Amino acid sequence: MEDFINIREDIKDENYRYKMPRIQTVVEGRGNGIRTTITNIYEIAKALVTEPEYIVKFFGIEFGAITKFDKENRRATVTGSRDNDTMLASLYKFIKLYIICESCKYPELFITCKPKPKPGSIVMTCQACGHIFEPKHNHKLTIYILKNPPRKRSYKKPQQVSIRDDEEEKEKEFEKVYTKEDDDKVKDAIKSINSFIEEGDPDNEAITSKIKKICKYNKWNRTTRTLIVCDLFLGKKIYSQIPIQAELLQMLISTKSCQRALLGYVDRLCEENKGVLNRAPHILKALYDNEIVDEEMIIEWGKLKSSLFTTKTNLEAVREKSEQFLTWLEEAEEEGEEEEYDEEEGEEEYDEEEEYDEEEEYDEEGEYDEEEEYDEEEEYDEEDYDEEQN
Repeated sequence: MEDFINIREDIKDENYRYKMPRIQTVVEGRGNGIRTTITNIYEIAKALVTEPEYIVKFFGIEFGAITKFDKENRRATVTGSRDNDTMLASLYKFIKLYIICESCKYPELFITCKPKPKPGSIVMTCQACGHIFEPKHNHKLTIYILKNPPRKRSYKKPQQVSIRDDEEEKEKEFEKVYTKEDDDKVKDAIKSINSFIEEGDPDNEAITSKIKKICKYNKWNRTTRTLIVCDLFLGKKIYSQIPIQAELLQMLISTKSCQRALLGYVDRLCEENKGVLNRAPHILKALYDNEIVDEEMIIEWGKLKSSLFTTKTNLEAVREKSEQFLTWLEEAEEEGEEEEYDEEEGEEEYDEEEEYDEEEEYDEEGEYDEEEEYDEEEEYDEEDYDEEQN
């Protein structure tokens, strides 16, 4: 039976729930060809929720050694002879720098890369407490991570994807969100997308194509499509799902109307769940850091006095919770305008033609406008859709 140890070196409690396999090494070769092979590097990386290449590269930097990661056999080698204790001490150093949250001390960090401004930086988001920060250290591994960002995870069927088990709750939710669409069509579309994902394990491009085809076939506008996507892939666990589903969200939420709908969805979730409300600024930061929503759209959203997605009371509560982040974002934008735009352009914060116009997407009663144009170039042939359904 494999021996498991605590991920945090300073915690000796045997009941500590964050554990990893004890590192297992074998010294092979002799002379100048001697090397240390780590036989369970893949299992360790899985327990730490990180890339095995990062751990291997860290060893190489720390020991000044040449390293190699064999993906096929899931083994790593480091030149030179080193015992288990030496390797474990180095592993704990890696954990302290790249796995443990500096705020809550839980090993729940999720790394994202910000290539701009150059030379770039990595952003660490704690899945436990919501703390977002950039590491203060300048370890050489950070440069390697920037050049080799964490793999974009394809969809792995999180809990939010499944159709709600509670039929009454599901029907109420759809009545609230899709006030002018045919409920049966929406439910059938959700079932079709779920079946497509569960049966075929498709990549993000295939999922995007499927969703767009269904929406074009039903002549649903981008706002409705965005709300369907949010219900499928985000739900009440929106904060933890944003970095996981970032690539997919970037593909499907690419226009201003889509981004407005997504922010409205955040407002609605905050009204329904106090836990989501408390994390509102972290959710906005995650949407911004993962390049899903533009800063100008978040600033615009922060200035809204009313919303069709939520009550005025909740709107004020969400803005109050997010005030510090919105202020930081506005100040950053003003600094950017001074550097990038001339004096005439810098006087106006927004282009008047891009001002938020509620009539563009909604009628006076707060319902979705069926007359919104959809992209004719992406129009999907009804016969092709029927063939797929059969």
